[in-house]
Amino acid sequence: MRRTRTVNILIVEDDDSVAAALARLLRALGHGIVAAAATGQAALALLPGAAFDVVLLDIYLPDTYGLRLIPELRRIRPAVEIVTMSALTTPEMEADLRALGAAHHLSKPFDAANLDLALSYLNFRRALKARHIAGD
Repeated sequence: MRRTRTVNILIVEDDDSVAAALARLLRALGHGIVAAAATGQAALALLPGAAFDVVLLDIYLPDTYGLRLIPELRRIRPAVEIVTMSALTTPEMEADLRALGAAHHLSKPFDAANLDLALSYLNFRRALKARHIAGD
């Protein structure tokens, strides 16, 4: 899918090797990595100061649970898209994540195509919103 522009992503993942692998994969797919955070508090500190389009959020972090972090991310940056990821999920958890504002959930392990599809969809949706606001 052709991108309308680069998506700038904040990776929130406590496993350094997973975060590094995600960063490499996302760059290879043509997305931008602005920063990575290993904790919820680090993510909250980074969010106000950079132009993030998407937060790629691991649900289980050492200092918080993703369900608790999503409202704080939304308070700081209401327009940011949130894609959650976890190896342990249930349909109820996915419903809760969506109710809190997560745009998409990926079950670990996930493949590059699923991640790229989710991010491409969010980028397309954001472009449509921008056109609508501009009156095109």
